[in-house]
Amino acid sequence: MTDNGPRHRSSASGSSSGGGEAGDAKDGGGGGGGGGVALKKEIGLVSACGIIVGNIIGSGIFVSPKGVMENASSVGLALIVWIVTGVITAIGALCYAELGVTIPKSGGDYSYVKDIFGGLAGVQDMFTAGKLLALGLIIIMGIVQICKGEYYWLEPANAFEPFQEYDVGLIALAFLQGSFAYGGWNFLNYVTEELVDPYVNLPRAIFISIPLVTFVYVFANIAYVTAMSPQELLASNAVAVTFGEKLLGVMSWIMPISVALSTFGGVNGSLFTSSRLFFAGAREGHLPRLLAMIHVKRCTPIPALLFTIVLRIRQPDLHRPIKPLVCGIGLAIMLTGVPVYFLGVYWDNKPQCFDAFVDKMTYVGQKFCMVVYPAETRSVDVDEMKEVSAPLTREDGETPMFAENC
Repeated sequence: MTDNGPRHRSSASGSSSGGGEAGDAKDGGGGGGGGGVALKKEIGLVSACGIIVGNIIGSGIFVSPKGVMENASSVGLALIVWIVTGVITAIGALCYAELGVTIPKSGGDYSYVKDIFGGLAGVQDMFTAGKLLALGLIIIMGIVQICKGEYYWLEPANAFEPFQEYDVGLIALAFLQGSFAYGGWNFLNYVTEELVDPYVNLPRAIFISIPLVTFVYVFANIAYVTAMSPQELLASNAVAVTFGEKLLGVMSWIMPISVALSTFGGVNGSLFTSSRLFFAGAREGHLPRLLAMIHVKRCTPIPALLFTIVLRIRQPDLHRPIKPLVCGIGLAIMLTGVPVYFLGVYWDNKPQCFDAFVDKMTYVGQKFCMVVYPAETRSVDVDEMKEVSAPLTREDGETPMFAENC
């Protein structure tokens, strides 16, 4: 049953049989009809830039300068690390832009691996504006400090004065720390199907967003060293908060609130984009089919969003500063996909009780969330058309709902 997941959707478009509302409505999954429920192309250039900038700028720039400075060993080299990391991020993002316009599907990495290697390997702009305003305030205060003559650590003779011996290994760690602050540059590719004219807007959004983020990061770090010495910066647990306490006085409460809003905006953007990853996997039959359904009116993948929210629950006492240990944790997370592969892809002949349980849960979830399969434009070969000639029918004889339009 799981192996035929994506084919069930096509059967709805080719069949007029079925009881009640389910039989009258069509999915359009075969690619011909224009009335099927589908993800709406409502993300323009401004919103696309907002997704990239919003997902990159979280709490990292308010905290991670400490790690970069500590490993770079001087102010000048730390600024160079931020610039070079931004350039590397831009190169990676442009590679993703090429993938995004070549394979214009939502799901990001999953869709690309699936299309290239086959099934085996397979927002709100408001918060983005808010976090840019917070960093803009930091940059403006830095400019004021420079105008006052507070630029001792920016003079070339002092900027590259090491407070500890240079070490190639530590410099590499500085790049690692900086790269985490740029995380999120690839998230726009998760919603490619919802982009207006992705062939134009996807590369354009990257050309605008990555240089903008690099500019903001570099000048925010310049602002930090106008008010703090490297030693003060390294002693701070939250660089932006210490910066605000030194320059804002009674208004220093603005910084913690800005960091909180920035983090909330990052979670908001992450939920919006990462839910499409589960959506894409379910659409190919590699995850429960319920996750591939979208709301009948709003055309949003509600089940995938709810699933993502559950996954976002974290330990409240988890140590926050990012360490190389996170690579090992990432490997462990990747290994959790092994049982998903064996259950969803490799295991073809599942017991009838397993299929019946999944069908029942899919039907209940579909009713609860008011979702249907979205229309999908794709080619269907002759053998596949034979397999989809019959409508999707549950064990109790009922047919899941499909709808004409949003």
